[in-house]
Amino acid sequence: MRQLLSFLFAFALTLSPALSQGYAGVNNILFLAKDNALPGGVVIAYSQCSSMLNDVFGFTTNSYVYTACTSYYGGGGTGTVSYWRLSNGDTRARIYGGQLAPCGGYKSITNGTLTYTMNGFATTAGALDLSGVTSC
Repeated sequence: MRQLLSFLFAFALTLSPALSQGYAGVNNILFLAKDNALPGGVVIAYSQCSSMLNDVFGFTTNSYVYTACTSYYGGGGTGTVSYWRLSNGDTRARIYGGQLAPCGGYKSITNGTLTYTMNGFATTAGALDLSGVTSC
């Protein structure tokens, strides 16, 4: 499945100048890439393509990620362009999330549960007490 997604992503990037009109009205976009220059486990975001060229990841104007960025903004996209690196090998499952806000609303959870499915197996973490949370 990962290889299929990577192929489709690379295919879309190759055709992206022809498809660039489809970005009009889109505010913020997330691209999935198999570029090993991208850090693993994080989403990186840019508000302009030129800042990618000065980044520590070594992107060039010939890279797929740069091409995706210029096609997005050139096609009318606004906001930020974000990238997530797809794994190039076997990795264990992980849970990722963003900042929870407003933080104070979670303090009322003193006996909560979290149910999630990872690698096809449902798991429940019970007895969550968030009353002591001081930052989210």
